[in-house]
Amino acid sequence: MKKALIFTLILILTLGGVWGQTRVEKRILKEEIAKKEYLKIKKIMDTKAFLVFVNRVTPSGGASLNLSREGYYLNFKKDSVNTVLPYFGVLYSSNGYGTGGGITFKNLAENAKIEYDDIKKRIRFRFSSINLGERLEFDILVFKNGEANIMVGSIYRTAIYYSGKLFKINEKINDFSVPE
Repeated sequence: MKKALIFTLILILTLGGVWGQTRVEKRILKEEIAKKEYLKIKKIMDTKAFLVFVNRVTPSGGASLNLSREGYYLNFKKDSVNTVLPYFGVLYSSNGYGTGGGITFKNLAENAKIEYDDIKKRIRFRFSSINLGERLEFDILVFKNGEANIMVGSIYRTAIYYSGKLFKINEKINDFSVPE
């Protein structure tokens, strides 16, 4: 009986160590994959040529809406921005009244700044642009998996939040491609 008990105890301790190593190995592998994904996203952001397809919008104080089939996007290329984004919120000025109410324009981007958080593996990209006399402030937060959150603010309207997926723009053919 004592031998069976000792054998069982040794077996449990041995298998416990094997299972522990497997979890550690899985964690290390997961961290390596996350690092590779982050480096790919970082490379895309360094080119300053990317496209964010927007699939959700959240107005200030409102409920989140699904936009996955609508074709909304933010396209940033070197020093210009092209956006086709809906707007649901309060306009404080009639500036741009009659233009459909969305944030749809093509113009130069100003004050572009990029910040890398290598520990949390995310990138913050900020810039501003002017549309019909209105200065819009953009704050884009890109995560290691390519998911992106966009906040657009202005003194003429309430802030609005978008979420979507980041894609790389191929400058030679002006096309986009999914990050690998």
